[in-house]
Amino acid sequence: MTSPTSGRPSRSLAPLDRGRRCWSDREEEILIGTLKELVATGWKADNGFRGGYLGKIEDALRREFPNTDLKVNPHIQSKIHTWKKHYGALSQVLSRSGIGFNLYGDYKIDCDDAAWTDILKSDPGVKGVRNKSWPYYDDWKIVFGKDKACGEHAVGPREAYQQNFSGSSQVFAGEGSSYHVPDPFIGDDSASHTLSPEAPTDSGFSAAGGSDPKENAAKERAPKKRKAKEDALDRLVDVIGKMHEDTNNRLEYLANRIGYEFDLTKSRKEVFNLVGVIPGLTLDQVFDASAIILSKVENLDFFMSLHEVARQAYVYRALEKFNGN
Repeated sequence: MTSPTSGRPSRSLAPLDRGRRCWSDREEEILIGTLKELVATGWKADNGFRGGYLGKIEDALRREFPNTDLKVNPHIQSKIHTWKKHYGALSQVLSRSGIGFNLYGDYKIDCDDAAWTDILKSDPGVKGVRNKSWPYYDDWKIVFGKDKACGEHAVGPREAYQQNFSGSSQVFAGEGSSYHVPDPFIGDDSASHTLSPEAPTDSGFSAAGGSDPKENAAKERAPKKRKAKEDALDRLVDVIGKMHEDTNNRLEYLANRIGYEFDLTKSRKEVFNLVGVIPGLTLDQVFDASAIILSKVENLDFFMSLHEVARQAYVYRALEKFNGN
């Protein structure tokens, strides 16, 4: 096909996918940090995050990168969706016996060829997991785990009840009777409440007295049945209380960690301005001094703790040692 104006062959260009975008390491750090902060502050529900959380993330990214082009749709949604898929695949692999990360600290799967072949036979969808590095896996467990910030081994009230009472109902023995304590999460409709046909009757009550022996035996056992239910529920309340206490402790720890990380980010932003006002420094020296301070968290904490005069002395000394090397 030729162009009507130039007579040259026209070339049809495929439309650019403007939704695709590569994230920088720093952008990913802010994204995962914000997600963890949302979890710690109660934004995560049992089946996902509360409405409006994506807007919170976009606001956090814009505070860190004022000129960013990252938007909720498609960038943030797509990134979170991809991370969640990676977390699901990794969790399936790491849940297998003998499989874990290697000892080199690069967050790669440690697995021999034979074991990996077996894994792919049962789950071909994890093919790309083995040779990649997954440094955010522990963070993903907090963000995408089934329970609110407690990791993948936490249990809900129903599971806690079943662990403590060995099943949905418990048999209690007493004076030849056999009955079940109902599961409080299902209801009291089970047919297992029927008394044992072998239960003995009290010979002091005869049919001539106008009462049914089986009916009298059931009435005698009723208080014991109520007591067993009360004991089971008391134990359940204790278990739930302990779970809530552990959850609060974990949330407090996470909030402190995330708060510290955001304080560091704020301090890093201030370093250049604080060094730049020190008299007698060239722009190159300001860059060098800032790099020295930001090279270690200890240097940054120490610098930010000093008063103005001490900061000047610290920078002069740091530059002297830096230039001497």
